[in-house]
Amino acid sequence: MELGKNPGLGLRELHQKGITGKGVGIAIIDQSLLVDHVEYKEQLKMYEEIHCYDERASMHGPAVASIAVGKTVGVAPEADLYYIAEAHGIYTIYVGSKDFMGLGRNPLIDADDITSYGKGEYWKKGE
Repeated sequence: MELGKNPGLGLRELHQKGITGKGVGIAIIDQSLLVDHVEYKEQLKMYEEIHCYDERASMHGPAVASIAVGKTVGVAPEADLYYIAEAHGIYTIYVGSKDFMGLGRNPLIDADDITSYGKGEYWKKGE
């Protein structure tokens, strides 16, 4: 389990230097959230549900919140989290690059090693 807790790419070194997201607010719109999750409950400053008819939390929202502000796995573990759960449908505009559409990583290689990253599984075979 410890292997998967490092956010990688040198972020732990930045955390040790005091660059932790403190004073920054992060807003997420996603599926329902586990509001009492140990990873982010202290950072959660606002939570609202819109069109959420099922009271169960999804897996995606808690994972995204943990990666963003989780105290043991987060990129910005001291940032404030503002979260809106929206189950009715969210439309996004993709403004990325054709050649870069998500990362994959070999979980058995050090997360700080840039060579452990590559195209995500979904994009490996497609354009």
